[in-house]
Amino acid sequence: MSILAQSSSIDNFLDQINVSLHVSKPAYQHLSHLLQGMIQERRNGSMTVLRNSSFWQRHLPSITRFFQYGQWNEQGVQRKLQKSIYQQVQQMSSSEDPLMLIIDDSICPKTKPSSQAMEPTEGASYPFERKQGKPVYAHQWVTTMIGARDSYLPYAMTPYGKEEYSKLDMTRNHIDQIPDGTRDVYVLTGSWYASNP
Repeated sequence: MSILAQSSSIDNFLDQINVSLHVSKPAYQHLSHLLQGMIQERRNGSMTVLRNSSFWQRHLPSITRFFQYGQWNEQGVQRKLQKSIYQQVQQMSSSEDPLMLIIDDSICPKTKPSSQAMEPTEGASYPFERKQGKPVYAHQWVTTMIGARDSYLPYAMTPYGKEEYSKLDMTRNHIDQIPDGTRDVYVLTGSWYASNP
């Protein structure tokens, strides 16, 4: 897919779910270009690579200011996106198919800051990493995928901070965001969730 076609697809999708009702015009342009950069193959997590991948000639501080101080209705955009995802799942399957929720926590390892760092990485902590068998410096997320049959889409992602909510509270919140329907719902989680009532 060409860059132009990809950009047009992103704009069409944002228009379809009426994102412009929840963000200013400059924020809409930031979102459109940053989404384009995020889906490029060269994406590695760095802001510089994100800016370069989006083919948007903005200074790096402009992009970081958008992430730090941008004024937009995040909950409104998230509700619109979740409604669109739920409708896609309904269209991909028959009404007899059960709705599947896959809920798990994930970590995104970070480079441990040096002792001379003025500020540590915001939101990072030392969650236990099962594969390594020890705590690692990382961001931790609770994620929910929703789907039916063999198709699953990301529905909710929430950064986890022990000080704010428990993982179980966050999981309940994700489940409560699913619209009530007539389908059976199956929830798949890691064994940790079942062992912590």
